[in-house]
Amino acid sequence: MAELGPINIKRFTGSLGKFGTQRSDRYRFEFVNPSPNLQAACSAAGWSVRDFIEEFDNRIQSINTPSQTVATNAIKVSGIDYEHPYQMNYEGDLTVNLLLDKDSLLRKTMTNWLNGIYPTRTGLYTYRTDYVCDAYLDILDTKGEINGQNSFFIREIFPKSVGSFNFEATNPPSLVQLPVTFSFKEFFLR
Repeated sequence: MAELGPINIKRFTGSLGKFGTQRSDRYRFEFVNPSPNLQAACSAAGWSVRDFIEEFDNRIQSINTPSQTVATNAIKVSGIDYEHPYQMNYEGDLTVNLLLDKDSLLRKTMTNWLNGIYPTRTGLYTYRTDYVCDAYLDILDTKGEINGQNSFFIREIFPKSVGSFNFEATNPPSLVQLPVTFSFKEFFLR
């Protein structure tokens, strides 16, 4: 087996040429199997589910990928502790920052979807199957295509919070971004 030497520019560029890189601006996000709650939220905001899904993807300014950890316990049998895994955790939330449209249709839809989970008039939570849907977060190559198993299938996603945004008198004026945080059950690489 060849011994690894110190990193040098030739080895580094060779690695880039062989394995490539990922760019942070190459992704596509799409909700699939829209829930009845999401369908009603789109209708109440005044647009179709397809238009919402397309515009949501078009206006994403940033998105974080879901994370996964293994929960462990320290076990002490005789003298030396060691970690023992006991559970798979899908941690963190999926946070998306959207460029807000002039009529706030995205905000209206996200707020309607969120309010549909817990209608304040009834005070009763709706069934999970009525408000969750699935989503794809596809990591794209430089040609805009999915390359290999480098994308996420996110199960049972729903909005957890629709954040606030700031209006400020700056020169030049800035565009308004809407932060939305989603909760999800689990994800798989596809």
